[in-house]
Amino acid sequence: MSSAVSEPEATGTPAAGSAVPGSDSPTVDAPTAASTAGSPNSGAPARGRQDKALTRATLSLFWSAAAQFPWRLGFALVVPVVTVLFARFVGPYVISLLLTEVQEGTVTWESGWPLVAIYGLSQVLGQVVGWRIALFAAWSFEVMAMKRLFQRVFDHLTRQSLGFHSDRFSGSLVSQTNKFTGAFETFWDTVVWQVVPVLTTVVAAVTITAFILPWYSVFLFVMTLVFAGFVIFSARTMERLNVVEAQSSTRMTGFLADVMSNISAVKAAGAEATESAGARLAAGQWQTNSLHVMRSFLGYSSGFSAVIAIMNTGAVLAAVVASEQRYLSVAAVYLATTYTLTVTDQLWEITQVMRNYNRVMGDAHDMVEILAIPPAVEDRTDKEFQRGAGTVDFDHVTFAHDGAGEEALFNDFTLHIAPGEKIGLVGHSGSGKTTLTRLLLRFSDVDSGAVCIDGQDLRDVTQASLRRSIAYVAQEPLLFHRSIEDNIAYGRPDATPEEVREAAVKASAHAFISKLPAGYATMVGERGVKLSGGQRQRIAIARAVLKDANTLV
Repeated sequence: MSSAVSEPEATGTPAAGSAVPGSDSPTVDAPTAASTAGSPNSGAPARGRQDKALTRATLSLFWSAAAQFPWRLGFALVVPVVTVLFARFVGPYVISLLLTEVQEGTVTWESGWPLVAIYGLSQVLGQVVGWRIALFAAWSFEVMAMKRLFQRVFDHLTRQSLGFHSDRFSGSLVSQTNKFTGAFETFWDTVVWQVVPVLTTVVAAVTITAFILPWYSVFLFVMTLVFAGFVIFSARTMERLNVVEAQSSTRMTGFLADVMSNISAVKAAGAEATESAGARLAAGQWQTNSLHVMRSFLGYSSGFSAVIAIMNTGAVLAAVVASEQRYLSVAAVYLATTYTLTVTDQLWEITQVMRNYNRVMGDAHDMVEILAIPPAVEDRTDKEFQRGAGTVDFDHVTFAHDGAGEEALFNDFTLHIAPGEKIGLVGHSGSGKTTLTRLLLRFSDVDSGAVCIDGQDLRDVTQASLRRSIAYVAQEPLLFHRSIEDNIAYGRPDATPEEVREAAVKASAHAFISKLPAGYATMVGERGVKLSGGQRQRIAIARAVLKDANTLV
């Protein structure tokens, strides 16, 4: 199918207000993008259930991604436990034994050097060896899992329909992808370097102090539960605030990407001041939401600090009471106090854990939602398209943009194009010319009827094999920020440089390409901005010529 003008053989009834290509009938309104936002009046309970479902989905996804590397994940979770025990508990216990000898006046070099050696070994294992092993395990599985997550997101986005991408800023999708993979890394860093050490410290301290001073061990355990409960309670508020902050950050990035992608239009309209005002508004919304997060955290962190102050004071008070009653030796007082300070120091990490958790949930929120959206156009078979003579049939096609909710653009529309026939589509804007080509390329599925090439219903073959058999030159040339040679060969990557040049000659592009300093190696810029409109069109035509498909659109 080429752009040569000819009367198509068409039957069927167009929808009211629409026009059959080639007619002078009135046009319909342009299709509107379906809203992807939820109803603002959906209610807090519904929103809460949705947030919990997204949280579960996020945690499940992060776990399944990490679980693909079980040995590395296992080392990353177990080694910190052993490391914390050596560094924070064995070391102080050895010092307590040394203090006992000092108190009893029996310390000598012969009795002391084994304790020094054990202490040194505990510090080497705890501070040097252990954390390096954990770092290797955590870093390696995170990087490998992030690669797979990126590939999963990339494949999911590229499988989505053009309608999906029309409803979203490409810059926002890039931002959401980066935030998602970054959230995975932050999540597991928090688990390995904070959650595991905190749990290990609390369990070990409560267990050991139970043998030294049982009633104080109960106090330590209860205050830990109070602190953890307070943090979890505050997280409910903080999580929602972080989601709002992340979304405003994504909007700000999307606005910037939109303006930068259309900077020529901005300058041509002299609209720099207008766009600057829009950027200021987007940045202001992000700043407001970020400060809301800060103020909420400051309020809750005051409560956290109060609990820690009570615990530290309680440790000193317990030491005084126990010493007065002769319950404990100096060494035991040292252990109880040291372990308590270790616990309170680690408990403060819980605030950072929850802050990271809320940020992770906020950053991952949008992409987890997107990953749950099935592609609007999916392969329903593995059958490959078989190239034939090139007969095209629109068989009683009915189609409405965005499904049945819109007025049908085509209603029982039939069109037959014989092999070798050249058809031009003529009509007002919005009459369906571009939509017809989108249906032929199966960028959208018809509501009823069928589109066939050589008797093959396009829904019964894979999309990739179908599109490999069609050469498509869009109204707006589609170029990548790659070399001219790469852009021409895009539809046929195995083409030789000679075949690329031959296609460029046929498209009347070789002459201007040869005059460029880098020739076919010239980088064309984002969307081909370094080339003129006519040059971009010639490159797109050369790509179609090189593809040598049976059907040319």
